[in-house]
Amino acid sequence: NFVTDPDKGSGIRVFNLADGETTEELQKLIPEFWARSEEMARHLQRLGRFRQGTGRCSTEVDPHDALPHWKRLRDHGVALSGKVINIGASDGKSEDPLFALISQEGLSGVAVEADPQQCEKFRDNVPSVELHCEVA
Repeated sequence: NFVTDPDKGSGIRVFNLADGETTEELQKLIPEFWARSEEMARHLQRLGRFRQGTGRCSTEVDPHDALPHWKRLRDHGVALSGKVINIGASDGKSEDPLFALISQEGLSGVAVEADPQQCEKFRDNVPSVELHCEVA
């Protein structure tokens, strides 16, 4: 799923993967996902008109915190894997839309960060996520 903030150019990407994928398998999926992200965003927009329920649907999306979106999907019966991919992970906490989701929901996953100083901070802040500190 793809949610974006056009004013800031940031976005949240939520992958729904079955348990047990290796890091190598996840790394192979990332380029395909990026190549199709605009297509998926358009598809999700089209699907929005088929929503169920009578409650007011908020069109306001906060791309800076994935936790409320995760809970809403889970509460509506969407099967979620509990894994995240964080590219450009920084310190994993400051202004990171996945931090609350990881720390409060106990998620795991894979993160990539090129800055060695940020990598040190990330390891302290988010020990449950496998971190790759490297430059491609």
